[in-house]
Amino acid sequence: MNRSGRGNGVDTRPRVDDHVMIAPPPRAVRSGRAVIAAAATLALGATACGGGGNDSAARTTPSATPAPPHVVRFCSGKGSGWRGVKAQSNGEAIDAAALGAGPVVVLVNESDNNACAWMAEARALAERGYRAVVFTYVNSDDESASTDDALAVSDAVRGGAKVRMMGASVGGRIVFEAAASAPGRLAAIVSLSGERQVQGLPDILPEVRRVRIPVLYVGSRQDPYTEGTRQPRRLRAALPSRAARFHLVAGAQHGVLLLGHAAVRNRIRAFLDAHR
Repeated sequence: MNRSGRGNGVDTRPRVDDHVMIAPPPRAVRSGRAVIAAAATLALGATACGGGGNDSAARTTPSATPAPPHVVRFCSGKGSGWRGVKAQSNGEAIDAAALGAGPVVVLVNESDNNACAWMAEARALAERGYRAVVFTYVNSDDESASTDDALAVSDAVRGGAKVRMMGASVGGRIVFEAAASAPGRLAAIVSLSGERQVQGLPDILPEVRRVRIPVLYVGSRQDPYTEGTRQPRRLRAALPSRAARFHLVAGAQHGVLLLGHAAVRNRIRAFLDAHR
């Protein structure tokens, strides 16, 4: 059909002579914009009047709590307040998080690379006015690379100040190695059951001989991984630091399990407070 309304040559348009009245279209139909505007006005009015149960529920629903950083997301007893830490080591991103504010304490994992083992200690440190930092090694099979990871995390959070570093088992070895290689970046170290030599790992006695910052070593007298008191005694004899303290408890607990002793926790708190 062409614009004149003709089809097949026949004019089908109504004419005035036929007494057909052509009513103007309603205002709402005449203007699509008017329809949209009217609908929007009605919707806003309904909202203002409290209409619509779903809208009311949406207004009263609190915003979702941000998910905790990945490194602690699935840890039991982590509490709240964790913040992600951006750190890299040897070109690889490190999964790290911090809790609390104040002097930094970096917590260095055992060989299982499980940061969740530190949750209770991290909360206690944060409540005491420290910033507790946990992370996972990029490559837990390489102790030298793991030491680089620990120092990279320290650098990411220290802001030019020295940090304290506490490690358990293999992490207890790493804190000695970090203190030997970067003494200017650490204020003090705590080693929980750090082995001098174990399971094919190299002897750390050469590194221990270079450590001159304050040291607290905690172990147990029947720990099979440290040959009881034999390895701790050798480490103590090798340390040149005059601020080195060794504390051995009864039993065979190893690594973070030593934190189950109230006396151990109190000794660690006192040592860290002395080197804030």
